[in-house]
Amino acid sequence: MDDHQVAAWVEQQARQNKVVVFSRTTCPYCVKANGILMTEAPSDVTVVQLDDHPDRPAIMEYFRNTTGAATVPRVFINGKFFGDCSKTVCGIIALRHDVQVSAQQSGELRKVLLDAGCHLE
Repeated sequence: MDDHQVAAWVEQQARQNKVVVFSRTTCPYCVKANGILMTEAPSDVTVVQLDDHPDRPAIMEYFRNTTGAATVPRVFINGKFFGDCSKTVCGIIALRHDVQVSAQQSGELRKVLLDAGCHLE
């Protein structure tokens, strides 16, 4: 795929799914983010594993240009980039374990998931 096709493919994945996580099976941060999202909204999460994707380098470069980092996981909710593992974890863990995070981060993930029409557990 060329750059335009990569952009169209990523954007299509983000639009067609309430929650999409671009991930790698060997990445511990991906495992953590996927686990949290699957616990919160299991019927609404799509995980796209990039391990063997033939266009992974171009996809990662697209992420660098559009999200500021060429790392995974890249979490999109309701067609928009939400964040990485840290933002996903901070967005929910404060509610469960009384961890000190900013008021903006506390509960942000659940709010964004609800706004996207996800069915939360």
